[in-house]
Amino acid sequence: MENSESPATSADLAALWEEMRELEVKVEARFQQFAKHVESLFDRMGPQIVATVYRLGDAAPMRITGPSARQPVVKERLSALEARLLE
Repeated sequence: MENSESPATSADLAALWEEMRELEVKVEARFQQFAKHVESLFDRMGPQIVATVYRLGDAAPMRITGPSARQPVVKERLSALEARLLE
């Protein structure tokens, strides 16, 4: 369809339809690549999330209960926080 003033022919519409189908195939392929990439990220991050939650659960019971136990517990909690930050 070279002249915008002339009406579209069936060949013009067929060409446009074919272009739209090719674009749809390209978009679908890109979407599949994106979905696979996101899935691989989740596969890699899953164990890290579980490990982090487990470490947080380990740190939760550490409480400062009395003056005699205060210093060792504080040091233990600080070392747990430091280990998490370094990871």
